[in-house]
Amino acid sequence: MFNSELRNPVHHLACKALHTANQMKKKSRKSGHKLTIRWTAGHEGLEGNELADREAKEAVKETTSDTKQLPPYLRKPLLINPAALKVAHNTKLKTEWKEDWKKSERGQAAALIDESTPSSKFLKSISNPKLLRQAVSRISQLRLKHIPLNRYLKQICRVNSTSCPACGEDTESTEHFLLRCPNYMHERWSLTRHAGKKHKPLTVKTLLGDPELVLPLAAYIQAIGRFGLQGEYNTT
Repeated sequence: MFNSELRNPVHHLACKALHTANQMKKKSRKSGHKLTIRWTAGHEGLEGNELADREAKEAVKETTSDTKQLPPYLRKPLLINPAALKVAHNTKLKTEWKEDWKKSERGQAAALIDESTPSSKFLKSISNPKLLRQAVSRISQLRLKHIPLNRYLKQICRVNSTSCPACGEDTESTEHFLLRCPNYMHERWSLTRHAGKKHKPLTVKTLLGDPELVLPLAAYIQAIGRFGLQGEYNTT
């Protein structure tokens, strides 16, 4: 029974308790004592269970019991479940990564658009089967301000000027590309219409942070052709 039914991380304690009970039962035959194990739905009103409950609450507070008062089996290091270790390690890594991301330059840029970043919210919004992989990449780059517009390309010495190739504005930034370039007014009208339906202003935060505007934004990027995207999007 011990091997087939008690396989969870802390079941070795139950196994030890049952083993101890069996040992006591064997000894009770000679001494005339009787041991009975009963399952109860709760601990309320039972002195022994009330005591165990208090000790469990103290353990949660990371208090330590007097080793001499513990059963011999609990005086030594307990068995460790490999699966539980992996879960704890992965949870720790994920927490540390989130903290590092929030402190990074790109993480702070993404937080201005969506305070829940990093989260699954954005991943869900770009998982639309109607989106091409190139569009997903460009939208992600726009959120991180790591997009091949001339402001960024000048920083990495890929172009000689930050000016917009469409209108000649001094700086082709994310804001300029999405909201201000006069040469994209016709294509931007569709974005304005979709934002208006949601009763939201046409801002960078709205365009890059609202999951319902992902398809219209992809259509806008494609219509301008600044990055050479191919394909069609149904934004309705």
